[in-house]
Amino acid sequence: MATLNLCIDIGNTSTKGALFEDGAEIAYWKPFDIAKFKEITSQHDVNILVSKTGKNEELEEYIKPKEYLSAKTSLPLELDYDTPHTLGPDRIATAAGVISIDSK
Repeated sequence: MATLNLCIDIGNTSTKGALFEDGAEIAYWKPFDIAKFKEITSQHDVNILVSKTGKNEELEEYIKPKEYLSAKTSLPLELDYDTPHTLGPDRIATAAGVISIDSK
Protein backbone atom coordinates (compact mmCIF):
# COMPACT_ATOMS: atom_id res chain seq x y z
CA MET A 1 0.00 0.00 0.00
CA ALA A 2 1.46 3.38 -1.04
CA THR A 3 1.84 6.22 1.43
CA LEU A 4 -0.63 9.02 0.78
CA ASN A 5 -0.64 12.64 1.92
CA LEU A 6 -3.64 13.84 3.89
CA CYS A 7 -3.91 17.62 4.05
CA ILE A 8 -6.39 19.11 6.51
CA ASP A 9 -7.42 22.76 6.69
CA ILE A 10 -9.05 23.67 10.01
CA GLY A 11 -10.43 27.06 9.09
CA ASN A 12 -12.56 29.62 10.88
CA THR A 13 -15.80 28.50 9.23
CA SER A 14 -15.20 24.88 8.20
CA THR A 15 -12.73 22.01 8.12
CA LYS A 16 -11.70 20.60 4.76
CA GLY A 17 -9.54 17.62 3.83
CA ALA A 18 -7.83 16.37 0.70
CA LEU A 19 -5.98 13.17 -0.04
CA PHE A 20 -3.02 13.19 -2.44
CA GLU A 21 -1.08 10.44 -4.17
CA ASP A 22 2.13 11.32 -6.05
CA GLY A 23 1.20 15.01 -5.91
CA ALA A 24 -2.27 14.51 -7.44
CA GLU A 25 -5.47 15.10 -5.50
CA ILE A 26 -7.48 11.89 -5.37
CA ALA A 27 -10.22 12.93 -2.91
CA TYR A 28 -11.62 16.09 -1.31
CA TRP A 29 -14.07 16.52 1.58
CA LYS A 30 -15.91 19.57 2.88
CA PRO A 31 -16.80 19.27 5.63
CA PHE A 32 -14.04 17.00 6.91
CA ASP A 33 -14.74 15.43 10.29
CA ILE A 34 -13.38 12.95 12.81
CA ALA A 35 -15.29 10.04 11.24
CA LYS A 36 -13.63 10.67 7.85
CA PHE A 37 -10.23 11.08 9.57
CA LYS A 38 -10.60 7.72 11.34
CA GLU A 39 -11.79 6.04 8.13
CA ILE A 40 -8.84 7.29 6.07
CA THR A 41 -6.18 6.61 8.69
CA SER A 42 -7.51 3.08 9.28
CA GLN A 43 -7.48 2.25 5.56
CA HIS A 44 -4.28 3.99 4.42
CA ASP A 45 -0.75 4.73 5.52
CA VAL A 46 -0.83 8.55 5.45
CA ASN A 47 1.45 11.49 6.04
CA ILE A 48 -0.66 14.19 7.71
CA LEU A 49 -0.24 17.95 7.41
CA VAL A 50 -2.63 20.37 9.07
CA SER A 51 -3.15 24.08 8.50
CA LYS A 52 -5.01 25.44 11.53
CA THR A 53 -6.50 28.91 11.76
CA GLY A 54 -9.77 27.90 13.45
CA LYS A 55 -10.94 25.19 15.86
CA ASN A 56 -12.13 21.62 15.52
CA GLU A 57 -11.57 20.28 19.02
CA GLU A 58 -12.84 16.76 18.33
CA LEU A 59 -10.49 16.30 15.36
CA GLU A 60 -7.58 18.09 17.05
CA GLU A 61 -7.53 15.42 19.81
CA TYR A 62 -6.25 12.94 17.19
CA ILE A 63 -3.64 15.15 15.54
CA LYS A 64 -0.04 15.04 16.71
CA PRO A 65 1.77 18.39 17.25
CA LYS A 66 4.36 17.57 14.54
CA GLU A 67 1.56 17.38 11.96
CA TYR A 68 0.71 21.09 12.22
CA LEU A 69 2.06 23.34 9.48
CA SER A 70 4.35 26.08 10.83
CA ALA A 71 7.39 28.11 9.90
CA LYS A 72 9.46 25.14 11.18
CA THR A 73 7.91 22.68 8.70
CA SER A 74 10.28 21.50 5.97
CA LEU A 75 9.08 23.19 2.77
CA PRO A 76 10.28 23.65 -0.83
CA LEU A 77 10.82 27.37 -0.14
CA GLU A 78 12.63 29.69 2.23
CA LEU A 79 10.49 31.88 4.46
CA ASP A 80 12.37 35.18 4.26
CA TYR A 81 10.17 36.87 6.84
CA ASP A 82 11.34 38.97 9.79
CA THR A 83 9.14 37.10 12.28
CA PRO A 84 8.40 33.68 10.75
CA HIS A 85 6.81 32.43 13.99
CA THR A 86 4.00 34.97 13.43
CA LEU A 87 3.34 33.89 9.84
CA GLY A 88 -0.04 32.13 9.63
CA PRO A 89 -0.18 28.53 8.42
CA ASP A 90 -2.73 29.49 5.76
CA ARG A 91 -0.22 31.91 4.23
CA ILE A 92 2.57 29.33 4.45
CA ALA A 93 0.33 26.78 2.70
CA THR A 94 -0.50 29.28 -0.04
CA ALA A 95 3.19 30.03 -0.66
CA ALA A 96 4.03 26.31 -0.82
CA GLY A 97 1.11 25.76 -3.21
CA VAL A 98 2.31 28.52 -5.50
CA ILE A 99 5.80 27.02 -5.56
CA SER A 100 4.31 23.62 -6.39
CA ILE A 101 2.16 24.97 -9.23
CA ASP A 102 4.95 27.15 -10.59
CA SER A 103 7.37 24.19 -10.72
CA LYS A 104 5.10 22.11 -12.97
